[in-house]
Amino acid sequence: MPAPDQDIILSPVRSSIDVGLEPVFNATHSLVLLAKTKHVAELGGWVEDTVLAMSALERQRHRLVMIGFFYAVQPERSWPSFPAYLDHLTSLPPARLREKLMNAYFHLPCFQDAVEQASEVDLDAILQSADSFLEFLGQRFSDKHLDPELETHAYAYLVDPPSMHKMITTHLRHMWDTYLAEEWRRVEPMLRDAVLAFEQSNL
Repeated sequence: MPAPDQDIILSPVRSSIDVGLEPVFNATHSLVLLAKTKHVAELGGWVEDTVLAMSALERQRHRLVMIGFFYAVQPERSWPSFPAYLDHLTSLPPARLREKLMNAYFHLPCFQDAVEQASEVDLDAILQSADSFLEFLGQRFSDKHLDPELETHAYAYLVDPPSMHKMITTHLRHMWDTYLAEEWRRVEPMLRDAVLAFEQSNL
């Protein structure tokens, strides 16, 4: 048995915390809250006001984009602004946006006893039909977190990447211009002040 490491025993563990402004993560989190319409009354404030201002068609499209295509929308790194991130998504080839979504699904743990390797997943078989796609999702999400009607709607776009790309980028830009931009301009100075205060603290 190796001797105990005295440094581990005697030295306190130190870690640092970095605080920074993340406009894209902030925006996508807000967009997800807008999709949680069943809990909108509990959230109140800007979320409730915005959902009530949205048309039925806007709410339907929003749930499709933010729930059905969540992993395609979710940023993978920091961006200076939400419009900059939208420009990035718009510049991606449609097939790349679908690949981003499906790769995230491939790497989610399965409920099955046998662990499925991402390299072994057959995309053509998964997208052969809406039923095969729902079966694939059912291996990764519980019934509580799986909306068959929504995912069937999403499937119709998954097999048509250009339409999926257009739906995601057009809707997100509409949501930014119509609902998010003004709110971000309102809260950004307060968030910058908060970041500055944390940076001056010894965390």
